[in-house]
Amino acid sequence: MKQGLGTFAGLTLCAMAMGVTNAATAAPAPRAVTVGSNGFANARTATNSAPARSAFCVANDELDRATADITSPSQAVPILKANQDLINQLEHNYPSGTIGNEARKVVQVARTVIATDSANALNSPAFQNGTTDMNTYCRVDSNGNPLPSYFGMGKQTSLCRNGAPLANNVAPSQPSASVAFLQTHRGTVNAFAASISTLPKDLRSDGRTLVSALRATISSGNPNPLETQAFETAAVAMNDYCGISG
Repeated sequence: MKQGLGTFAGLTLCAMAMGVTNAATAAPAPRAVTVGSNGFANARTATNSAPARSAFCVANDELDRATADITSPSQAVPILKANQDLINQLEHNYPSGTIGNEARKVVQVARTVIATDSANALNSPAFQNGTTDMNTYCRVDSNGNPLPSYFGMGKQTSLCRNGAPLANNVAPSQPSASVAFLQTHRGTVNAFAASISTLPKDLRSDGRTLVSALRATISSGNPNPLETQAFETAAVAMNDYCGISG
């Protein structure tokens, strides 16, 4: 589900700055990238990956696709009701460890939503964080599409660390706050820009696109540069490289 709903498996209501996806716009297709050792922002990432196409991940991915086009939490309620077989499949195939524990909380929230006919529980941190980590574990995005091969390769790099404040405070969905943050954090933008040369060659143009949009926003005081398809495409690539799943 889309922004603000976590990512049940598609519910992502958290607008994480660099790379928020618009419900009406399909996410850019992953590109082949020659991965280097440097990258863009701190992120929640699962420590393991799922076995190839496990029953758990099959259910997770199908729920992602079922909720991919929703634009508000309330739209998730009938979809969850109609897909209780997939929720049961998650429940019967929990992975071990942290992901399994998070998945239990996600399923509990889903059952509460169904029982109460209310989407309120979808705003809980347990649901938001759990669904994001489930997607990372299953190596899919919030629409159920496979993550690119370079996903998370740069998460420990200076570029990703420098980009973290931007990813946490710049979002097209919050234009005024984004402009205000950028105009008082020019040094953060400059630090990110200085790290672009450490990206894999195939991703450097995306980094430059982000910096250009950020600086245009600063100089004009207008958030429009953050609302273009070029910015979104570049942001998705940087998020993937830094291991931000949503």
